[in-house]
Amino acid sequence: MIVRLGVRGGACYSARMFVLPEVLNEDVHEATRRLVFWIEHRREELGISKNTFARLTSLSKNGLTYILKGEREPGLRSLCAIARALDMPLKALFEEVPDEQPG
Repeated sequence: MIVRLGVRGGACYSARMFVLPEVLNEDVHEATRRLVFWIEHRREELGISKNTFARLTSLSKNGLTYILKGEREPGLRSLCAIARALDMPLKALFEEVPDEQPG
């Protein structure tokens, strides 16, 4: 199965030019770990509170908490809303997590 995603004008849409095969080939745990890292990293970088972030994504605070704890896998619409609220490409939510810097 190949999933093709793209972004145009802030909205997600299916397209043949933008493919996320590396995400599909990973185990769900690793993809979730990356997603949670980038959501929290970018949200903090932008200075957005969890309440504001939930409002920007139209996710409930409880729903967002479940995603951030890795207890719920967000659907495509939620992922698009998250990427839009963080002003980053959808694909970036699944990029490698940087190694921790020594204290």
